Amino acid sequence: MKATLEEIHSLASGELKGAEAARIREAIKDCSESQAELKWAEAVRQCLKEKGAMHEAPECLARAKDQIRAIDARTKTESFVGRFSWAFVAAVFVFIFAGVMVSRITGRSELGQASMASLFTGLQVAPGAETQPDLTLERLFGRVPFNLFSGFRPAEVAYGSISGHSCVRVSGADSSGQLVVFAVKGVESVGGFEPAGKEYSVGLVNGAQAVSWQAGDVTIILVGERSAESLIAAAEDFRR
Repeated sequence: MKATLEEIHSLASGELKGAEAARIREAIKDCSESQAELKWAEAVRQCLKEKGAMHEAPECLARAKDQIRAIDARTKTESFVGRFSWAFVAAVFVFIFAGVMVSRITGRSELGQASMASLFTGLQVAPGAETQPDLTLERLFGRVPFNLFSGFRPAEVAYGSISGHSCVRVSGADSSGQLVVFAVKGVESVGGFEPAGKEYSVGLVNGAQAVSWQAGDVTIILVGERSAESLIAAAEDFRR
């Protein structure tokens, strides 16, 4: 990463101006990791602006703030939460509100875009787990919900819980380029995704193409810089 997380988030929030902002943008222009982090931070900020203007839910917001205070007290990360409180409030508020509304209307659990963004940054990397990622999957889900076929080369494995759902992220590549595979337990759909046939749904995650499908009670999401058709073809290999 060509710039620190603090610099990237300061750029996204508008704290950096003029020459300083230009310096950071120039430093990260060729770094895909830094660009992805900047897009995520800008997307969360924009989501907060749009959703905050459209919805009035003071009780929900108060509950979200109470949860953040509880996290702060347990982990003693006052400085981090204080600097990025808007991002935490946005993620928790949007997820709680969207989850309640979807559950009331459809009875289905949906993974919102704010939670999807957290899958890239909010999971714990497990050093060395890329050599046997199936062990991490079995530990969290009791089984391996997708096929780690020989053409896919894992480079990093991360795990944790996002919005109360157990999650695993496996980053790697196949013969066509970089891919990231997510497994999320307890959700049935991804916000903003549209059906593509009987088995798949397609959409965008942080500006990249993505495809999702169900494996029992686990939703699998495949993200890569390629067409939806190419991702679906890759998904077929993960499902064999």
